[in-house]
Amino acid sequence: MPMILMTALVLLAIGSDGLAWSGLEHKAVAEVAQEQLTTSANAKLAKLLGDGSKLTPGRLAQLSTWPDDIRTIARGGPPPPEWSYSDLEEAKQFNLTYPENGQWHFVNLSIGASRYPDLEHADDQDPVRHLVKDHDVVHQINHCIAILEAEDNLGLITKKQAVRWLIHLVADIHQPLHVTSGYYPAGGDLQHPALIRDPKEAGDAHALNDRGGNGLLFSASMNLHGVWDDCVVRTAVAMNCGVDVTEEAIDKLATRLRQEVNKPGSKPYKLTGDYHGWPERWATDTLKQAGEKKILDLQLEDGVVQSRSGEEYLEAKITNPTRHAYVQKHKDLALAQLTRASMRLGQVLNALDWK
Repeated sequence: MPMILMTALVLLAIGSDGLAWSGLEHKAVAEVAQEQLTTSANAKLAKLLGDGSKLTPGRLAQLSTWPDDIRTIARGGPPPPEWSYSDLEEAKQFNLTYPENGQWHFVNLSIGASRYPDLEHADDQDPVRHLVKDHDVVHQINHCIAILEAEDNLGLITKKQAVRWLIHLVADIHQPLHVTSGYYPAGGDLQHPALIRDPKEAGDAHALNDRGGNGLLFSASMNLHGVWDDCVVRTAVAMNCGVDVTEEAIDKLATRLRQEVNKPGSKPYKLTGDYHGWPERWATDTLKQAGEKKILDLQLEDGVVQSRSGEEYLEAKITNPTRHAYVQKHKDLALAQLTRASMRLGQVLNALDWK
C-alpha cells in the first residue's frame, strides 16, 4: 500500500472516534488565551514550565494538543515529529498509569437536559445525574485546578501535565458534542431512530446514545462528531475541510478569534463568581447552546446497535440535512464556542491561585 494512502487511513481511523477540536482549533484557542494573560499569571506559568520569567511565544499552543497526542500513541499512531525519546516515554507511562484518560475529554449529557448536575448539591433524582462520571471533562478540569493550587504534589498527575490538560479541556468543553449526545429508544424503530428529548426518558438505562455524534454518519468516512472537529470551524473562516494544521492556518484562525474576542458582544462570555464553579457552568452553557441551535435535529435511517468497550450505542445514517447544509447552519456557533473557549481559558489561568 502506498505510504500516503496508508497514512491517510491511519489518520482517518484515529479521527473517526472524535478527538474533539483538531490541533488547529486547540492551538488557536491557546494562542489567543496566552495573549490575555496578566503579567502575574504569565510569570507563574513560565516558572512552572521552565521558561524563565515570561512565557515564550506560542508556548500554550505548543502544550495544547498533548492530551490528544497521547491518545494517538495509545491507538498505535505516531508521536509528533518534534517529540524526544523522553517525551514519548512520558506519554507511554501516562497511558499505562491512566488507561482511561480518553474518557476525560467529554460528558454525554442528553440534549434535553437543563444543565450539568450541581456537584456541590448532588441530587440522585436528577435524570442526568447517572450520566456524570468521576472522570468526565468537568471533573478533570476541577482536578487540574486542584493540582495547580496545591502546595504539595497530590500524588496525581504532575503540575506540568495538569497545565496541558487544563489548556486542552477548557477548549474541549466548548465543543458541543463533547458535552451532549443524542439518546434513542433501544426498543424503538431503528430504521428511523427518533431523538429522545425528555431527559428522564434519555436517562433510561436501556436508551442508546450515539457517542457524542460518533455513531451518526454523513458518509462511511465522516461522522457528525468529525464534522464538528473539522469542517464547521474551517468553513467559518473560509478554509477547506481537512486543511493541514500549518502555522499559516493557525494564524488565520487565531486572527479571527482575536477579532471575535474584542467585539463588545463577546464580553458576556466571561463569567463572574467563584472560578471553582466555572467548569460546571461552561458545560451547562455548551449544553444550552447545543439545544437552542438544534445541533441534533437530524433525520436518521438504517440504525443499528453497535458495541464498543462493552457498551452498546446507536449507529445510523444522516439523510437530512446534507453535510454542506449542516456546516453552513452551525459554523457561526462553532466560531462562537471557540471564542468563548479562548476568553474563558485566559480568564481561568488569570484567576488561579498558582502554587
